[in-house]
Amino acid sequence: MIADRPTSVQCGRMSRSLCWIGILCLGTGLAAAGGARAADGFRLQCPYPGPHLLLSARDLEYQRWLVTRHAFKQDALRAMRRRLVRVTERPPTVPPLEAVKRPPNLYTTGPGRDGGVREFFFEKGTLAADDARDCALVFQFTRELPYLHKASEILMAYVGTLNPLPQDYANNMAAVHYVSMPVLKFAWTYDLIAEHLSASDRAAVEDWLLQAALFITEHDDPAASLSTLLWADACVLAIGYVTDRGELVDWALNRPERGLTAQMVTSIAPHGEITAERGRHTVDRRSLDLGIFDLEAMAAAAEMALHNGTDLWDPGQPGGAQLRRCSAFYAGYASRHIGRPVPEGDAYAGEKVSPHKAPLFELLYLRFRDEALARVLIRHRGGYDGHLLGDAALAFGVPLG
Repeated sequence: MIADRPTSVQCGRMSRSLCWIGILCLGTGLAAAGGARAADGFRLQCPYPGPHLLLSARDLEYQRWLVTRHAFKQDALRAMRRRLVRVTERPPTVPPLEAVKRPPNLYTTGPGRDGGVREFFFEKGTLAADDARDCALVFQFTRELPYLHKASEILMAYVGTLNPLPQDYANNMAAVHYVSMPVLKFAWTYDLIAEHLSASDRAAVEDWLLQAALFITEHDDPAASLSTLLWADACVLAIGYVTDRGELVDWALNRPERGLTAQMVTSIAPHGEITAERGRHTVDRRSLDLGIFDLEAMAAAAEMALHNGTDLWDPGQPGGAQLRRCSAFYAGYASRHIGRPVPEGDAYAGEKVSPHKAPLFELLYLRFRDEALARVLIRHRGGYDGHLLGDAALAFGVPLG
C-alpha cells in the first residue's frame, strides 16, 4: 500500500532486535527497539534515509538534470517507457509458495535439480524484479505515480506470497545464487520507493529481505564459485544497508578472505584479470563474460558502500586500484569483441563478449573516466543489463569526454 501522502511519510529507520534462529516465526513484523510494533500504520521516528544503494538522492538529481540536456539520456528514458507499457497494464506474476519450497531433486539434470528456488523463484522472480526496478527508476526520473504503484505492487506481491522464504536448501551453493540475484534487485527496488511506502509495508519488506539474508549467510559454502560468493555478498550488503543492520554490512564487506573488500584485492590479478574464471574458456568459452559478471558484483558493492560512507572506488587504496585495473582489462575486450571473436594467440581466443555486458561500463566510467571505458560506450552504449543494472545509460550514464 502506498501511503496517502508519500512525500511526508515519517516512517524510517528503527533499530531492530531479530532472533536469527527464530526468524521464520516472526511473520511480517519486527520488534522495535523501544517496544512492540503496533498493528498496522504505525509511525517510525524518522524518514527513510534514501535512496542510498546504487543511486543516492544527489545522484538522481544529477541524472535527472542530464536527461534534460542529452539525447542519449532522453533515448534511454523513452526506451524504458516503451518497455514498461505492458508491465504497467498487467498484474504481477508470482509463483506459489509451495512451488518455490519444492526441495532439490539430485537425481535429475532438468529444472528440478536445484528445486523450486531456481525454476520458480529465480527464473520468474528475476523478470519480476527487473520490472519492479525499472518502474521504480522511471518513477524517480518522471515522478509519475503509475510507475510507483506498479513497482510497489510487484514488490509487495512477492513479499506477501513467497513468505516465509524457504530455509531448507541446505549445502546447496546453487540455491544461494538463485536467491541472491532476484533479491538484490528487489532490495534496490525497495530502496528506490521505500520513502513512499506505508510503515507496515516497509516492515514486511524488511522482514522478507532479512529472511533472504539469513539463508545466504547460513549457507556460506567455502566451495562456492567466485561469482556465487561475490553476488551473495553484494545481496547481503544491500540488505544490510536498507534494513540498517550493521552486522550484515560487516559480514559482506569485512569477513576474512571471503568478504568483498578482501576479494577486490585477492581475486583480481595485478594486470586486472579475474583469473579464477579462466577455466571456463575450455568448457564453454564464457571466461570473459564471467569475469565481467564478477566485476559487476564488485562494482555494485563499491557503489552501495560509497553511498553509505565507505569509499571502495578510491584508486589510492588497494581495492580501488584493483577495481580500476580490472575495469581496464575487461574494457579492452568489451570494446573490440562484442559480437566479434577474440583472435588466435590470445588466452581467450574464440570467445565473444555478450552485448549485455556493455552497460556495466556506464557505472565504471562514472567512477573512473578512463579512455578505455569510454571506448566501450562509444561503440556499444544503449544496451540492457539483465543481471542488476538494467538500463545503465539512464541510471548512471554521463557524457563522454
